[in-house]
This record gives sequence, C-alpha cells and structure tokens, in this order.
Amino acid sequence: MELIGIVFFIISSFFSNEIQHIATEKTMVTIDPNNKTIEVFQQNLFTVFEKPSDSIAILNELSLLEKNEVLWSEKLSEFPEKTFKFIHDKKNDQLHLQISLKFKDNVDLKAFAFNMFQEKYFSIVNIPYWNLSSEDGKLNNNYWQFPLDQSFTFTLNPFKKMPKAFQEQKQNLLPLWKQTKKLKKN
Repeated sequence: MELIGIVFFIISSFFSNEIQHIATEKTMVTIDPNNKTIEVFQQNLFTVFEKPSDSIAILNELSLLEKNEVLWSEKLSEFPEKTFKFIHDKKNDQLHLQISLKFKDNVDLKAFAFNMFQEKYFSIVNIPYWNLSSEDGKLNNNYWQFPLDQSFTFTLNPFKKMPKAFQEQKQNLLPLWKQTKKLKKN
C-alpha cells in the first residue's frame, strides 16, 4: 500500500503549508493515463471558523492563491505542468478550484497513493469516509481499481457526514474570495 502524499480534497496537500484553512465539499478527479493529465475539480470551497481571527488567515491564503504567489507541494516536483484557477459559480453562489496537472509516467501517480497492479490496472485503497464513487472503476475488497489504458473519473465527498459542531462553523469561501478580488484591484 502506498503512503498517501496528496489528498485530492485537501487543498493544502497541493500547495506549501501556507494554505491550511481551505477545504472542498466535493471533488471530481479525472486521470487520463494516455495523455498523462490529471484534472481536479474542487467544488464549493469552504472553511471552518474556529475563532473570528481565522478570517484574516483565510483572507491571506486566498490572496496568495489569487496572486499566484503560493508554492506547489514538493510531492508534485516531478509533475512538469501545474496550473490552477478559481471558478465563480454564480448560479449556485459558490467558489470552485480547478487544478490541472501533467505527469511524465504512470509511476508519478504514487504521489496520490495509486499503485499499478501487474500492469493491469491502477488501484487505490478505499477509505470509507472519503465516500469515493465512480462509474469507471470497481471496488474490489478494500481497493478501487481503474483501467490503465483509458481515462477514468471518480468523485470524493468526504464531508458528507460532517459533525454538527463543524457544520455550524462552516463558511462558504465565496464572500472572502470576493474581498480578495477587491483588494487586488486597489
């Protein structure tokens, strides 16, 4: 079993430790082994305020991302192309983040805890609270298996059963992101 280095729904695992307070409600991941690309669509960014001063730290994190002044995680050093962009979903009043990665070899997917099993398929351990679902893969015992020779997509919904105490402190990041956009213009 591979050690999990990058967790698709935890934004800080993609970037340096400057980003610590931002999470995503739902994450859709598409991996294309033929074109060597990974698309990570993080839907409805949010944070959990523990104390009022947290908003300052979160504004700083959003500002770093917005200005593209954040460093990528060392675990992604072998990935030659890495981009991200915010998407403002006006219809649902949400903020999303699209991360695009290009990799050199299928072995690079070990950063995400993917193994290649006998050159037949990719596998990743099933962690129940991640609520992974996919029409392209199959759950076999404690592992999800995906084809080696074609693109596959899966969805993670780890905060589906968030404790009530955290639900009450959960804040949509869109209003704070809008503040950083205004500050950027000034």
